[in-house]
Amino acid sequence: MKVQQSLQKISVELDSDDLMKFEKCPACGSELPKKNVGEVQSNPTISLLKCSVCKAVSTSHHAKPEYLRKYYDEVFSKFYADFNEEELNVTFSNPQRFAKHIFNILPGVGSNSKTFRLLDFGGGDGALALAFSSLLDGPEKLEIDVIDYGDDLVSAGSDRFVITKHESTDTVDGKYDLIIASASLEHVIDLRTAMNDLIGLLKPEGHFYVRTPYIVPLKRVVPAIDFSFPAHMHDLGVDFWNRVPDVFCGKLDIVHSSPSIVEIDWRTNWYRYLIAASMKLPANIEFFFHKRKKFAIWPYVGGWETMYVLSK
Repeated sequence: MKVQQSLQKISVELDSDDLMKFEKCPACGSELPKKNVGEVQSNPTISLLKCSVCKAVSTSHHAKPEYLRKYYDEVFSKFYADFNEEELNVTFSNPQRFAKHIFNILPGVGSNSKTFRLLDFGGGDGALALAFSSLLDGPEKLEIDVIDYGDDLVSAGSDRFVITKHESTDTVDGKYDLIIASASLEHVIDLRTAMNDLIGLLKPEGHFYVRTPYIVPLKRVVPAIDFSFPAHMHDLGVDFWNRVPDVFCGKLDIVHSSPSIVEIDWRTNWYRYLIAASMKLPANIEFFFHKRKKFAIWPYVGGWETMYVLSK
């Protein structure tokens, strides 16, 4: 088993006994032929296949569930244990900054609600959900549900808010004003079911924020870029996310669609921040004027984010 490290990412080469093959598109279920757009492993071959219908890019195989459990328990956790706190700041070490970014996409959200319900899919310890909730002045009560494995919640709640941990959508109840799925859907084997479940949990006029890696265009230019397999099984860019209303739910409308926020704070590493921001700038300008476009002239951005609203 060979481990490759590149900044925050980690890949492992798997044997054929540890793999299962995707027969249909895991995002939309299409059985139509897919376009080979790259490779994450050569022996055995694991290709990156782009669906001709929804444009999701997924690996041709995924790790068996028993291997994935071992991978997260042993390899993934050990990888992050090797970093000190300062090095881990390459991700969102300050959830308040990320929460404010999402909040600024939806100015005034929740101002007319007595109770605001938020679901954070893949939300870890709930820090982002709590940071976002702290920005809401209007609601008298906040109900926060976090879906993830492992981590304890950062808070047990208060008189104003209730926060609850779940391991799947099976145990959540009711509809939500806002659903956040940040850096989580690329890890899901059955992406189609996950998307339908999350969209089905939205209230009318509820919002759905997604953020995923979008590195295949970069990887085609620089093949050495780590895809982070088997943790990452999908690469989802503007060509996928701006087709979601057509593929999954006609009642979704796009509020915001752009390259994702630069993860690193400029005060932590201004040089890396400047490089990342410069790579995203052309596409930010492009989609400032055309947020519903289904392709990017400049796709070399590393990640994509979209905010939807569910119409009545």
